[in-house]
Amino acid sequence: MNLNGIRDEINAALDYNPELQQYKDIVTRVVNRHYMQVSSQYHWLFMQQKGQLVLRKTISGSTLNNMTFSTGSRVGSLPTGAGTSTKTLLPPDVVGQLLEIDNQSFLITHRPTARHIIIDPAGGDALNGSYTDWKIKYDKYALPRDCVEVLGMMDRGTSRKETVSYTDIDNGGAVYTSTQTMTAPEKGRFTFLDARKEEFLFLDKDSTGDSFVSIEETHENLSPPEFEPSISEILTFTATNLADGATYEYCYTFAYAGWESPPSPTVEVKYTRVRAGGYNFIRLANLMQPAAYGLATDETGIMKKVYRRMRLAGGTKGNTVTGGGAWRHIATLRENQTVYEDGGLELTVASDYSDNVNGVVSLLSGDGVLTELERLYDGGPRQYIRTWYTPGSDFPVEMRYLRRPRRLSHDADTPGWPVQYHHLLVYLALQDICLQHGMASQATIYERRAIPLLERMKSKYLSRSDRMFVRRGFDKAMADLERWGVPSKS
Repeated sequence: MNLNGIRDEINAALDYNPELQQYKDIVTRVVNRHYMQVSSQYHWLFMQQKGQLVLRKTISGSTLNNMTFSTGSRVGSLPTGAGTSTKTLLPPDVVGQLLEIDNQSFLITHRPTARHIIIDPAGGDALNGSYTDWKIKYDKYALPRDCVEVLGMMDRGTSRKETVSYTDIDNGGAVYTSTQTMTAPEKGRFTFLDARKEEFLFLDKDSTGDSFVSIEETHENLSPPEFEPSISEILTFTATNLADGATYEYCYTFAYAGWESPPSPTVEVKYTRVRAGGYNFIRLANLMQPAAYGLATDETGIMKKVYRRMRLAGGTKGNTVTGGGAWRHIATLRENQTVYEDGGLELTVASDYSDNVNGVVSLLSGDGVLTELERLYDGGPRQYIRTWYTPGSDFPVEMRYLRRPRRLSHDADTPGWPVQYHHLLVYLALQDICLQHGMASQATIYERRAIPLLERMKSKYLSRSDRMFVRRGFDKAMADLERWGVPSKS
């Protein structure tokens, strides 16, 4: 069942189905509360995911790879040039790492291009000039945003080809490319250490070699904007893709060094598309500047990600406008931008994006992927790990983790559970709603339906616990004597 189907089941059981958006929102919140709680409470097999994490060596400067800063600027620039032997192009994951230069450390907050970085100047004195003795150290690695817990890391000797490119728009659109094929040393499963144990062992970050230990690092968090943006409609002569008569909601988040805050309070507007003389754009204003947020300067590297969703379209049920009902990322603004004008565009090709060192809008994510269709993710701490040794070369490792599901927001959103257990959400939501309205006996009925269904799901889909295996020979005689059974569950 999708979200709309779950609500229909709840309404049918209650014999109550008002066409009120407020009532739908209440039911959706109850369903999501149980969905998020049950999904994250256990190591469900269907909530586990595998991905690759690239471990990086330290990137160092030289006379051929000098980094230049202008007076008072926080933008660092590398020289252009083709080939990996002479020039350096920076991969997307330098965001959030430390730039060490002139005996100072600066946090890299943004990477507009493969040869430009933006730093937070809070790390030291202002930089000015060309520097050859610089380093970018990978002290920690950001885990996927939906990672609840790392369940295992494995070095399988995997090879991976990586290409980083830069288009020089100031010199005829010349394209510079750096390509490398990375191969892991095949060391097997990583040993995990929590931060406390690593403090006793004192594993030196400067030790270089083949990594085989993953170490728990800090969780980084970013506070949300405190105030919603103001909203109005302005007349333009350009046609828009916004739906006439629709009700739109807007919010925005802060983004900084790979972290993203929870969203601001939302603001709502019922939109009129056409006015005499042209079309209406929706204008958002008073987007908070970091300086107003209590920071010393607006040169902080904090970006603002703007999101939009459509609630209603002329009162028509089942509207099919693109992105209807779901939060969509429509723009990323530089820190000094306090105004954004929305014409309803959802850009889909690379030529649509506008971003360079001095640009005002960044429409690419940290890995170079267009983000206009990105859904709003629940804000929360970003988890990090580091490895020991520090790698002497770049290579990929396999990571298995427990993922956090997205909230069900669009009517078509479907729980990430086996379909035969979707009714568990119906029963849990009905239990809460009945208790809220003083119907204790009915709540007990739904509780008795929910408990055995949850137990059956646990019995079938909980992660298998680790067992010790002793490596030995294998032949048919041994197989005949071996007793095979169902793995234990944790």
